[in-house]
Amino acid sequence: SRLGVPVSCVLPVKNYSQELELEINCDVLLLTALQQMLNFADDYLDDVCPMEDKPK
Repeated sequence: SRLGVPVSCVLPVKNYSQELELEINCDVLLLTALQQMLNFADDYLDDVCPMEDKPK
């Protein structure tokens, strides 16, 4: 909130570069964050390229 970023836009992720075993609770959070990032990107592209401008 101090930086002006809504809490709903903060997506915590974990770096798996040093880990050998995955943890299901962290995996769910990571995949949820990834899905939200993809949704934001899709919404952005919809705003930048309206449907009538997209090639068919």
